[in-house]
Amino acid sequence: MRKYLTPLSTSFIGWFASLFLIGLLFGNMVFIYMGLIPLFLLLFGLLIDQPREVEIERGDLNKSVWTDDELEVNIKVRIMDGIGIVTLIDELPSTFELVDGNNFRMLWKGLGEKELMLSYKVKCVKRGSYTLSNVKWGSRHVLGLKKEISGTCDTEVGLTVRPRTMELRKIRGKKDIASSLFPRADMSKIGVSTTDFKEIRNYQYGDPLSKINWKATARRVGRGGFATPLVNEYEYEGKKTIWIFLDAASSLEIGTSIDNVFEYALKSADAVTRYFTDRGYRVGMYLYNDGEKLFYPDTGKKQYLKLSKELVDLKSYDRNEGLDNAVRKCRAHILRYNPLSIVITEIRSESSESLIEGIKKLSAMSGGRRRKRVPIMVVNVLSHYLNPTPPSEYKEYAISLQKIKHSPITSKLRRMGATVVEWDPQKDKFTTVLIRQGERR
Repeated sequence: MRKYLTPLSTSFIGWFASLFLIGLLFGNMVFIYMGLIPLFLLLFGLLIDQPREVEIERGDLNKSVWTDDELEVNIKVRIMDGIGIVTLIDELPSTFELVDGNNFRMLWKGLGEKELMLSYKVKCVKRGSYTLSNVKWGSRHVLGLKKEISGTCDTEVGLTVRPRTMELRKIRGKKDIASSLFPRADMSKIGVSTTDFKEIRNYQYGDPLSKINWKATARRVGRGGFATPLVNEYEYEGKKTIWIFLDAASSLEIGTSIDNVFEYALKSADAVTRYFTDRGYRVGMYLYNDGEKLFYPDTGKKQYLKLSKELVDLKSYDRNEGLDNAVRKCRAHILRYNPLSIVITEIRSESSESLIEGIKKLSAMSGGRRRKRVPIMVVNVLSHYLNPTPPSEYKEYAISLQKIKHSPITSKLRRMGATVVEWDPQKDKFTTVLIRQGERR
């Protein structure tokens, strides 16, 4: 009984029992009649049931949106029985901003069925994969004599928020073998794979499994050879290869949870990937400080969607792999493709040695007597004005000191032949910074 009744119901029972016993004890009918009043109120109230059957249906929803897009959510609710107060809650991810309407509703359910539409708009302010969970409902008894009933309806739906692509269509380059930062017509013997067989070689880290020649590998094992898989190599044609090294260290999360260096680094990586894949270049990527994630160079929209999907769900990690180790792990691909390497990070004192050593290794791999040196770009995402502390004279002094502290590192990278692009997301667009850098060359 206690499982279904509220403290108010038990107090009614207590009043009835007390007055009824007093009336019997003293032989006073007045107390007996007074005890019957709470009993009748309780029995009458318990005959009225609260809403128990609720149907909830979520309307059609755009399951893939861009950051800062407004998403309209419509939920159809049908309450079929009972009388009482009904509450509806559609819980939202913490990074969603409610801009119109309300995702919480409290209403009165009288006699007969009741239908309504719960509508609101949210702004998706941060990229990622989210889930709009089941809508929760609860009903309360009209007199408060029964405990609240709660439930959920199967309205769960997945939602992907993609980072809004920064257009780089205005960038211009020269027709040369990757001599410009954004080569528009650079050609290479390494490009789109053809059907012309070239050779069989050993498997290298990052090669797709579809390239493995299982018969040749089995013959090698049968002859007692080392069990390294063999892969088919085909002739290539097309444009040069772009290789992106993206820093995924947790130390890049300077700023708020939505507006920080790490988020802008992802946006710039997405923009560069989109720019080059749209123009037929092979684009590969390595996420360092993130558990050694390597994406084999490929072309076309399929490759862009593959990398973009990875960036949508990418989280920062507290690892210390460093650019030098990342370059070492990608050595085979860099030697084979001689790509334009783009490093996206924030220049920090604690990681400066690893960054300088990595650029040194990249420069040594991309140069040589028989190879034309390919430029290396370092995108330095500045965190000066992403710090949430309010503007002040002391903050400006701190920013100036930080610039002075990192200036020798930037100068050394430039002397090593790398192009350092310093981007302050709060002041300039990414395209504007790249155009300005191109004009200096």
